[in-house]
Amino acid sequence: MLCCMKIKSILLFVLICSTLTSFGQSQKKALKSGPMIGHVDFLEANIWIQAMGSGVAFMEYVDVESKVKYKTQEVKLEAANRNIAVLKADNVEPGKTYSFKIHVNGTVMKHQHEQTFSTPKIWKYRGDAPDFAIAFGSCHYANQPEHDRPGKPYGDTLTDIFNRIADKKPNLMLWLGDNIYLREPDWNSRTGIVKRYEHMRSSAAIQRLLLQCPNYAIWDDHDFGPNDSDRSFWNKEQTLEAFKLFWANPSYGVMDSKGISTSFQYNDVDFFLLDNRYHRSPIYAAHEKTPKTILGESQLQWIKDALLFSRNTFKIVAIGSQFLSTAKVFENYSNYEEERAELIRFIQENQIKNVIFITGDRHHSELSILPAENKPSIYDFTCSPLSSGSNNNAQKEINELRIPASLLTGTRNFGMIKFSGEYKSRTFEFQLYSKTGELLWNQKFIKQ
Repeated sequence: MLCCMKIKSILLFVLICSTLTSFGQSQKKALKSGPMIGHVDFLEANIWIQAMGSGVAFMEYVDVESKVKYKTQEVKLEAANRNIAVLKADNVEPGKTYSFKIHVNGTVMKHQHEQTFSTPKIWKYRGDAPDFAIAFGSCHYANQPEHDRPGKPYGDTLTDIFNRIADKKPNLMLWLGDNIYLREPDWNSRTGIVKRYEHMRSSAAIQRLLLQCPNYAIWDDHDFGPNDSDRSFWNKEQTLEAFKLFWANPSYGVMDSKGISTSFQYNDVDFFLLDNRYHRSPIYAAHEKTPKTILGESQLQWIKDALLFSRNTFKIVAIGSQFLSTAKVFENYSNYEEERAELIRFIQENQIKNVIFITGDRHHSELSILPAENKPSIYDFTCSPLSSGSNNNAQKEINELRIPASLLTGTRNFGMIKFSGEYKSRTFEFQLYSKTGELLWNQKFIKQ
């Protein structure tokens, strides 16, 4: 009898352990990647997740000051959309911080990093804009040996750079293109495209940064299709669909211009995220009767109108290709002379001040400045790469607008811009950091 009771106790213990283990595993496996903080505005915040399977998800969020709890609407997780959901917190107020928990099929998802988001403050007509900082970079290659080219891995096997970005506590993170690197097995099918996104997004290396602050993105050729791909890429609707699935930007496409372009505001900066692929002419299009284009007629008109309308102090324009560099190499905007000249002319003649381009693509970093007498200066801060291979040959390129001390080649890095001070003396500071978080170069300017 005693032996039988012992056996029953042991079996009960094993059953409990098995149940707890299964519960722990179900918690761990319920989310494939995320959460990621997407677009956040005064009265709304978007949190992106991808679950392991179908079902429903919602988010509980709590005002950390008042302790008042809220809940988002439930969102269906569907296999057709890779079980992705954007959970919309629409009971938030400006200038507050909220903690949150993700629920998937009745289970609370635990995370090793703090899960909070903050809404921007209302500052206009109340005082000066808050001091804040943005971080950015381009060219992130997540190694995947079974599908990568043979030989030395193209990506950084440590990729600790993303934690170093998070250490700086930026208010926003902008991914400036070449964020996933589609390869031959990927770009010709929806399955290949989304699996490449999933491989990048589920990487442990980026999870902390995804929760640090709102994440925004543009694309470049390696997110859009093959290397140097243009408007002729036959599968661009599939890559556009995947971009919309995996990023939580405010919108996708402007006016009647299809693609990924959008805009948003943060403090005293208007951000314009441009699409440099969907409408791009072939770079060597000698047969073209009209000037070659990167933006396309409609998007070019939109950015001109939007810059002219902008009422914020600073205007940041994010685009994959270098804009100001005078070096006519690779896919620089200098190869599209007429369109580049038209946009520069428009900015200068309309006295649109404090226009800052942030660009990537080139696998090196540098600051270019275009000054002009009695006209506003234009800036272009190129930062690349985050984790992919680097370019050692940029010194040989003749960029007449380069600030020599800003050139960085042969190593991975990221950039930041810090905005600070009172309105009349508001400053912006360009900063370049190594992959270990060391400040390599900085330069401060006062607003024009």
